[in-house]
Amino acid sequence: MRLIGRVSFTFVAFVWVVVDSVNAISHGSDNSSQFDYFTFTQMYPTDVCLMDNDWRNGSCLVPQQSALWTIHGLW
Repeated sequence: MRLIGRVSFTFVAFVWVVVDSVNAISHGSDNSSQFDYFTFTQMYPTDVCLMDNDWRNGSCLVPQQSALWTIHGLW
């Protein structure tokens, strides 16, 4: 069941990004800022924790329910 939830969330996020991109393209640029591309940024909490653990030994503790990928932003 948990896998279905992750797949559903990923699918919804993908559809949202595609719809938002098509909407932006169809309306053109009303702002003075124009961008050539967006960067879709994700974080894997365990990896971030392990990088932090490199300089603070023993500080890495990620709860099991938080060990999934997180969308950090669309920059």
